[in-house]
Amino acid sequence: MDTSIPEVLLGMGDSITAGVGAGRPDRSYVGQLTRCLHEATAKPWRTWILARPGMRTVDLMHQTRLEPLPQANIVVMTIGGNDLLWRAGTVIVRPDRLPALLEQSRRHLAAALARVKTQTSGWVFLGSVYNPYPESHLASWAVAEFNERVIFPQAGGRTVIVPLHLLFEGRQPEWIEGYRRGRLGDRQRIPWRRPVHPNPAGHRAIAGAFLEAMATSGAIQPARDPGRLHPA
Repeated sequence: MDTSIPEVLLGMGDSITAGVGAGRPDRSYVGQLTRCLHEATAKPWRTWILARPGMRTVDLMHQTRLEPLPQANIVVMTIGGNDLLWRAGTVIVRPDRLPALLEQSRRHLAAALARVKTQTSGWVFLGSVYNPYPESHLASWAVAEFNERVIFPQAGGRTVIVPLHLLFEGRQPEWIEGYRRGRLGDRQRIPWRRPVHPNPAGHRAIAGAFLEAMATSGAIQPARDPGRLHPA
């Protein structure tokens, strides 16, 4: 019996990290990543999930102020898609408002990450926002601006950006649950039915991207060749 103290993986952010679209918790990217980390490091891992569907950067900031966080060896996070969805109407009518809105998101995310780093002891891996509507020029522009102005500036020290926007580019029809035409018109009123979440294959791809980032950054010391590790 393995009696060693488990390492802790903490999942924070929005519905992607909460596992929406995966079908089962063990098929979520966090669930697959936990198994891969156990295999890669030959250590037991325990998972905490504080991610919630619908979470925006401002919600994440408030969560880190109000909720105690567990000591974690590694924190994984996806955030930002809901910021864009909430502001889509404003951006469609007034695209010139986007820079000011993104600056608010940047400040909220920076404040949240500062508290995460203070309360936990490990690395933070932050996924960039992928574009679920690749046939929309407005969505492509807004997502690129969000990553450039909000996500990428958070890199540094033990905060690593995982480029999910590059991972998903051209693979949206394969990896997004309920993908239709890739246009903003595909949006539905019911949030969890919008074609924006990764399907099980998408979650698997995300898990692989996070695992690769952990291995190449030095956050984990694989007990075997990380190039041979793949989410199941």
